Amino acid sequence: MATLINDLEEVVHEGQRLGLTPEIIRIKLKEKLQLYVLDFIYNSPTYHPLIFYGGTCLRICFGLDRMSEGVDFETTGSFDKHRLARDLEAYFKKKVQVGSLTTHVPGRGVNRVELRFPVLRQLGLSTHESENLIVKVEVNPTSHHYPVGLKTVAMDRFSCVIRHYDLPTLMAGKMLACLERVWEKKGVKVKGRDYYDLIWYMQKEIVPNAERLADAAKKYTIQDAFEEIHKKVEQIKPIDLLADLGVLFENRDFPRRWVGTFREQFMSRYEQYETGPFDEELEESSWNDFDSDSFGLRIRCRNNKGRSLSFRFTFSEEWIEDHKVKTEVLGPLCRSKVKEYLRKVDYKNIVPGEWAVKPIKTSSLTFEAFKASPLDRLLVNRVTLTK
Repeated sequence: MATLINDLEEVVHEGQRLGLTPEIIRIKLKEKLQLYVLDFIYNSPTYHPLIFYGGTCLRICFGLDRMSEGVDFETTGSFDKHRLARDLEAYFKKKVQVGSLTTHVPGRGVNRVELRFPVLRQLGLSTHESENLIVKVEVNPTSHHYPVGLKTVAMDRFSCVIRHYDLPTLMAGKMLACLERVWEKKGVKVKGRDYYDLIWYMQKEIVPNAERLADAAKKYTIQDAFEEIHKKVEQIKPIDLLADLGVLFENRDFPRRWVGTFREQFMSRYEQYETGPFDEELEESSWNDFDSDSFGLRIRCRNNKGRSLSFRFTFSEEWIEDHKVKTEVLGPLCRSKVKEYLRKVDYKNIVPGEWAVKPIKTSSLTFEAFKASPLDRLLVNRVTLTK
C-alpha cells in the first residue's frame, strides 16, 4: 500500500500547505484515485471501449476548472457491474497493493461500483478508523451512438488513451441533466455543478448535439431545451448553487462570487442561441475557383436578430457541362430552393455555428435540415449561421 499512500500523503501535504479545507482535500484525494481508475479502464482489453463523459471527463480531457468527485462512463455493449467490481478490486490489490480496499455494488437500477479506501484516519482527515474515502465508478448502458473522440492523457506516472464523447454531445447531456436530474442536498434541489458546466459550454460557443436532445424522453429541440432551462434559471436562488459548488474549487471565495453573477452570465450567453424566422430577401454572390476548376455560389438571408444564414454551393465545370446548365441559371434555381427551405425550416433547431455538409446524390434539388443535396453531383458543402 506504500505507493498509493505516498501519493495520497503528497496530496494532503500540498493541500494543507495551500490552506485548503479538509473537505476540499478529500475531493483532491478522489481526483488522484480517479487516475488509477482511468489507468485500469483504458489499459484493459475488456473495458477500454467504455466511453468517458461527465464532469471528470471535462476536467481531464478539456480542462474544466472545477474539481469532480466520480468517474462516469457509457457503453453500447454488455456490462456486468459485479465483474467490474471484482476486476477493480483485483487491480488495486495486485498492481497497486492496496490490501484493505473493499467494493460495494448497489442494488438493481444503479449501475455503479463504489471503491472504499480506509485511509482517512491514516491521512489525518478522520478520527474514525472505519471511515472510508469513497470513489464512485458508474457505467450506464446505452443503445445510442454519438460522436466519440480519443484523448491521450499522461498525468503523473499514468498514461492512457481515453475514449470520450465530443463536446456537442457532452453539452447536450449536461442540458438534460439541468432539465431532468433529481438531486437534493440539505433541502436544495438544484445541482450547482450542472449550471456551472452549462455556462462553461456556452462560453465556448459549443453547439449542442441535437440528436442527443431529441433522443431524450421529451424529445427536446435545441431551442426547446434552452427555453426550459431559461425558465429554471429565472427561479433558481443563486445561493442554492453553493450547496454543491462550494467545495469544488480551491479558491473558497470564487464560488460565492460566481453564483452572484450566475444569472447575468447565463442570459448574456443565452441570447446567442436564440433564433428567429429568416426573411426571403436573399443576397447572392459567386466566384470561380481556378485551382479546383469549380464555380461557387453563396446565397444568404437574414433574420430579425441580425443574424445571417448562408448556403454555399460548389459546382464543378464538368458538372455544368454534363448537365448543359448555364451558370446564370444556377442562381435563380438555388435561390428558389433556399426560399422553399426557409418556409418549412424548424427554427428551433438552428443555432449559431458552421456545418460541413456531405454530398448526397439525388435526382432533385432538395433541402433537409442542414443537409442540402442538389441534382446529381451538385453539392452544398457549407451552411453557416452567424453569431
